[in-house]
Amino acid sequence: MPDTILEIADYGSQQSDRWLFIALLVVAGVAFVWLTKWFIAQIEKAHQSTAEINLRFADYLQKNGAESVMVIAKCSQVMDQVLEELREMRALRAGRRFDDYPHVAKAEPPGGGP
Repeated sequence: MPDTILEIADYGSQQSDRWLFIALLVVAGVAFVWLTKWFIAQIEKAHQSTAEINLRFADYLQKNGAESVMVIAKCSQVMDQVLEELREMRALRAGRRFDDYPHVAKAEPPGGGP
């Protein structure tokens, strides 16, 4: 085998530069086509993998969607309660009375009342 490679190299060195350039273009063209096909195959594999992951994620969301809605609803209720408490605290700091806010339950301010 090494003798064959040496014979091919020796034969190529005896040729004119024009034929060597054409041979180089042919080898580069074949390598370009092979690399292009390889990259396209890798992109298709990545696309299929991504599509599979997206399908699994969509199935997961469909199965667990109702539970997520309940959690979000509970969090919304808690946030509304926190907002109401913050409004009460703001009113106390400003020296206003609870009577100014009808949505706030009637209660004694801390430290007694006016």
